[in-house]
Amino acid sequence: MRFSGKAYLVITVLFLILPLSGCTPCFSTEKYLESIYGNGFRKTDGTYYFDKIHYSFDENNNPIKRVAHSSPIEVPEEDRIFYEGNELILTSSKDTYIQEETVEITIYNNTDTTIACDDLNILDVNLDGTWYCLNLDQFVVSGQLWIGPREYSTYHIDSDAFGANEVIPVEGDDAIMIHKIEVPLCKGLYRSIVSARLNIDNDPCPSLFYVEFEIV
Repeated sequence: MRFSGKAYLVITVLFLILPLSGCTPCFSTEKYLESIYGNGFRKTDGTYYFDKIHYSFDENNNPIKRVAHSSPIEVPEEDRIFYEGNELILTSSKDTYIQEETVEITIYNNTDTTIACDDLNILDVNLDGTWYCLNLDQFVVSGQLWIGPREYSTYHIDSDAFGANEVIPVEGDDAIMIHKIEVPLCKGLYRSIVSARLNIDNDPCPSLFYVEFEIV
């Protein structure tokens, strides 16, 4: 993902995004989600989960795997309450993309004050009438993107976003193992989501904004 436009990026953003090429047109929901989440994917009592894996290291610096917690991949409606105002506007360069095309999203600040974006990209896919998150715990966002009054920023979802595997250190001896994702986005309806604080000083929590696009 690459950012451009009239925006001030104060801290580096690190994340993983899925390539947009070579998807088999026929797939099951379970197989698609399993291909994205890999060994962390599981199905229990008809619900799909992703196990977030943390690693600690022994005296020989060998990683010791432990499961920190599990999160459902299906997006509950109460977790996606979108802001209905037009203070922040998300648009895609097109409504429909073919596979291997780059998706371009623009964030426009339609206010007279600076807006701070927290999570810069949350990606959901609609499979069989149900929304699922494709990036749960798959990337790390550090810092904020500030967009000035009546200014904008753009980001791209494409196949050049990431390279090799990464290990992200956290507190103590633990680390989060982040793996390169080589699964393409299949045909379907997607929504790219940004969380933002409309009032940097007074907002107790960010609001969610989104734009939908389709891959055909």
